[in-house]
Amino acid sequence: GTPSKCVVNGHRPSTASEAATCESSQGPMQRRTSTVSVGAFDRNRKWTRQLVRDPRFDVFIGIVIILNSITIGLDLSSGDPGDHVDAWRLFLLILEHCFLTIYCIELGIRFRAFGLACLKDNWVKFDLVLVVVGVITDWLLELLALNTDGISFLMVLRVARLCRLMRTIRLFAKFKDLWLLVRGLVSCAKTMMHTVLLATLVIYVFACGGFEMIRNHSLLKGEHVDE
Repeated sequence: GTPSKCVVNGHRPSTASEAATCESSQGPMQRRTSTVSVGAFDRNRKWTRQLVRDPRFDVFIGIVIILNSITIGLDLSSGDPGDHVDAWRLFLLILEHCFLTIYCIELGIRFRAFGLACLKDNWVKFDLVLVVVGVITDWLLELLALNTDGISFLMVLRVARLCRLMRTIRLFAKFKDLWLLVRGLVSCAKTMMHTVLLATLVIYVFACGGFEMIRNHSLLKGEHVDE
């Protein structure tokens, strides 16, 4: 028959009865080990889900995005990426790498908590695209820049830096009140357009009437009016 996979003290049992006894004794132990591992996995996933659903988690990420937006503006105003790197720009570069690391950890936590099901959320898809773009522009392109000094490559870096500004859009996902305000403005856009059209029409009508009244005034014709 098939040899037993059970091992005791580095030796396989020689008889069928010893093999049966060995497998019966080790079976519950293996089940307990698998049960413990599965239980630890479930507890870890439950903890990550609680962390993601905690409002303080979104507040923390929102603060990170705000700080990152400020550093992006400071970096863009500090000069071209091909200029000499001073202490200030080096500090901004270190902060940028720290922010990108936080974004990668955040995305990893979401995938750990919900798996691929989190991709059903469009904001998570947007975060994934931003993280991938950030890794390419901030890490891969920076490594390539060490061995590349062409003007065309510097232009690519300038465009890549502008892609960082897309991260500020994530604020709409992190701050629900801000997103509700944007949704409210979008939902009433049609009404606002009709309001603007009505106001423009009213102003146009009064402008035409006023122009017609002023055009025939005696002062415009050079006539003197007796006081």
